Amino acid sequence: MSGLVTKITIQSRPILSKGISNIRLSVCKNVVSSANLRAVAVRAFSLTSSNLVARNTNSNATKGRAGKSAGVTRKSSQTKRASKAKKPQMAKKPKKVKKAKKPKAKKVKKLGVGRTKRAPTKAAIREAKINRKTALLRPPSSRAITPYVAFVIEFFKQQTGSVKKNMQDAAQSWKSLTDAQKHEYIAKAKEENARRKEEAEKWWATTDIDLVKLENSRRRRRNVTLKSEKKSELRLLDDPRLPKRPATSFSLFFADRFASVKSDKSKKVTDHFKDIATQWRALPESEKQKYKDIFAKNKKEYEEGVKKLLHKSD
Repeated sequence: MSGLVTKITIQSRPILSKGISNIRLSVCKNVVSSANLRAVAVRAFSLTSSNLVARNTNSNATKGRAGKSAGVTRKSSQTKRASKAKKPQMAKKPKKVKKAKKPKAKKVKKLGVGRTKRAPTKAAIREAKINRKTALLRPPSSRAITPYVAFVIEFFKQQTGSVKKNMQDAAQSWKSLTDAQKHEYIAKAKEENARRKEEAEKWWATTDIDLVKLENSRRRRRNVTLKSEKKSELRLLDDPRLPKRPATSFSLFFADRFASVKSDKSKKVTDHFKDIATQWRALPESEKQKYKDIFAKNKKEYEEGVKKLLHKSD
């Protein structure tokens, strides 16, 4: 108010006396207005202070609630932790050991009632026999032995060393024998050869011809594998009951020509063979026909003899 009055007084210095009354009125108005301002200020302050008090009260209440809720939350979390800590740990159960599964037995398919297993065909049986690795037949040996072989057989029965050393010792012992002693082994060799021949004849007389043919078929097939593996091939069985196979037309021609040149010792047998083969190729067809006719006749006789023998076996 002092500032306001001062301002009024400063402004009222140059004013004339006539306007004094007006100044007073204005001052009064200003005073009234200042009073009004004070009342307004008091009201405003009271309202503001009441609002501030209400706000402070609300904030304090909110803080109290938040504090309480935080406290409750902390207490609940602590309680949970305590309860968790209090719970004793349960002992872990031992793991069950899985038992090894027993292999299931294969179910054998049962034949239906009234059904019978089909018997293998003759062709299947024959094919199985041909594919065998083991021999179907083992004929006794009919090969003749020499007096020296008879001596070696007897010598080996008394030795226990290696084969190589025994053979060397046998050769030296054979050389040291007298003629009378060697004659003894000549007689033993003849006796052994007669025994082998008789045994072989009995075996061949009682052996099925078809089985011999089957064994030869097996050996031929087996020889294909052995040849690819570069191994020694099996020897085919020579059935003495069968007639001898006829010689071919070239074999007949070779026999005729070789009889006349075999006395010539200036050439080897292989050289004679090459010369005769060249002569056969240069021979006219009319002269070759003579040997072809002989072969055809011998072949017919051979086939008839085989048929008769097979018919007897049936």
